[in-house]
Amino acid sequence: MNKKMFKWMILPLALLLIAGCSSAPEMEETAATQAMAAAESVKAAVYAPGAWQTAEDTLQAARAEKAAQDGRFTLFRNYGDAKALFESVAGLAATAKMEAESQREIVRQEAETLLTEANALLDTVTTKLSKMRGGKDTKAEIEMMKQDAAAFKQQLDDAQGDLDRGDYESAKTKVQTTMNKIASLKTAIKA
Repeated sequence: MNKKMFKWMILPLALLLIAGCSSAPEMEETAATQAMAAAESVKAAVYAPGAWQTAEDTLQAARAEKAAQDGRFTLFRNYGDAKALFESVAGLAATAKMEAESQREIVRQEAETLLTEANALLDTVTTKLSKMRGGKDTKAEIEMMKQDAAAFKQQLDDAQGDLDRGDYESAKTKVQTTMNKIASLKTAIKA
C-alpha cells in the first residue's frame, strides 16, 4: 500500500517539476531582437512611428515578463507569456519595417520631385538675375540677390547629398526650406 501511495504522490510532483522547469525563451528573444534591428535599419521609428512604438512596447513587456519569471523559484517558472510576447514582437517589428520601407519610398519620391522643382525654379530665378541691369541704386541689391541664388544652389546640392545617402527626410526638409527662400527671391525680383 505504501508503494502505491508513493507512486501516486510522485506523479503530481513529477508533472509539477516538468511544467515548472520550462526553459527561458532565448531563441524567441533573439529572433525578436533581430527583427527590431531590421526595422531600425530602415528607420522605422521615423517612418512608421506607431508600429515601431507598439513593437518596442511589446518587447519591453516581454523582457519584463521574462525577468519576472527568472526571479521566481525554478519549479514555478512559466515562460509561456514571455515566449508569446517575444514571438509577437517579431511580427510587429516586421510590420513596422514593411510600413517604414513603404513610407520611406514615398518620402524619397517626394524629395526627388521637390528637388527637381526647386532646381527648375532656381534656374528661372538665376536667368532673370543674369538679365537684370541695375542702376546706381539697385546694382548692390542685384549683386546680393545673385549671392543668395548661389547660396541656394549650395543648399540644394547639400539636399542632393542627403538624398544620395538615403537621408530622405532631411533632404525633403532642406529642399522645402530652400524652395521657400527661392520663391521669396523670385518675388523680390518682380518687385
